[in-house]
Amino acid sequence: MSGSSCPRRLSLALQGGGSFGAFTWGVLDALLSEGVEIAAVTGTSAGAVNAVLLAHGYATAPEPVARPAAARAALDAFWTRCGRAALASPTATPPALMATPVLRVAMVAQAAVTDAVQALAAPAQRDPLGLLGGVADYLFDPIDFAAIRTSCGPEGVLPLRIAATRLRDANAVLFDGPEIDRARVMASACLPTLFPPVEVDGETYWDGGFSANPPLMPFAEGFGTDEVLLVNLNPREIADPPHSAHDIAERMSSVAFQQAMLSEVARLEAADDGEGGKLRRIRLHRIEGGDTLVGYGLDAKLNAHPAFLAELKRLGREAALEWLADDNYR
Repeated sequence: MSGSSCPRRLSLALQGGGSFGAFTWGVLDALLSEGVEIAAVTGTSAGAVNAVLLAHGYATAPEPVARPAAARAALDAFWTRCGRAALASPTATPPALMATPVLRVAMVAQAAVTDAVQALAAPAQRDPLGLLGGVADYLFDPIDFAAIRTSCGPEGVLPLRIAATRLRDANAVLFDGPEIDRARVMASACLPTLFPPVEVDGETYWDGGFSANPPLMPFAEGFGTDEVLLVNLNPREIADPPHSAHDIAERMSSVAFQQAMLSEVARLEAADDGEGGKLRRIRLHRIEGGDTLVGYGLDAKLNAHPAFLAELKRLGREAALEWLADDNYR
């Protein structure tokens, strides 16, 4: 299922991870700038946001040759807006605390504030980042969802699918390009410790990371290409056990999200072993961001300070360029 050489044309599967999605921003920036042709994309949570931004660029570019630049610009603009919104947040990390090792202390303090807000609020009132109000308008209004719905179907310029978890039965629900709107993106990124469930067409949803992080099986079923790059934001291992209530909650979420990814990989491996019937074999490539990002602490997923996002983008870009070089792409 794994490959050793990078194809010029591949599909992407983008994992969720809060602000760690800025690492994926860097990965995408490198792939687009290096001329990799992206055939299709799936995503969950922050990965769904990045997938939608990629689709926005492809759908709104005036001509095919302009698609990579348009996608890079859309990604840059969104993550810049995230950083600006974070600076206005009462839980923002002051710039003076951004340098390590003080960063870790700042993350713990920020997490404590968030925990306090959650403890005092009913579930329907939880929205410490303001994403259900004006901030959501600021972040998502520039995205041309109509263009995405028109142009990013199965035969479109960039086939797109994002995952959310249906609350009543815990099943993954995949939304295709022709039905993508802001509500579905927010459903994919609805972490229940931060936000109330998101309702779409009478169903309520939580973060897609609980059920498909990210969706991989569509590629075995004929979606996109059989060459797939998975951008993983969760660490493969965390040596130290959690002790505080906050750390335990963070680890529980991380375990659930990673298990959802491992389950998808196991299904692909079963298909490779001949158990999948008509499923096609997939060559799965990986860029592992989690092993680097875990050093910031899992609670850093809530830190959207511009300097931190820029650092994550740099790390993602470097990881992608290294992957391209190691896979003899050039």
